[in-house]
Amino acid sequence: MTTIYVKMLEEGVDCWKPIKALEIGEGVFKIIENTPDPNDELWEFAKDDVVICIEKEFSDGKVAMIVDRKIE
Repeated sequence: MTTIYVKMLEEGVDCWKPIKALEIGEGVFKIIENTPDPNDELWEFAKDDVVICIEKEFSDGKVAMIVDRKIE
């Protein structure tokens, strides 16, 4: 299990949520963390989505894996 970052929607600025995922291939992850109540947060991707992640350097200099796209 590892932490990846999913973009939060409708926040007004770019916000990224750290979530738990299983790496199932090189750069490929399955989101295992429960999606929050839509009245609380809206994530770009949801639990059980299989996604491709890429590295991103955040403004504070931290480098982490963010979700780039969903595998259909």
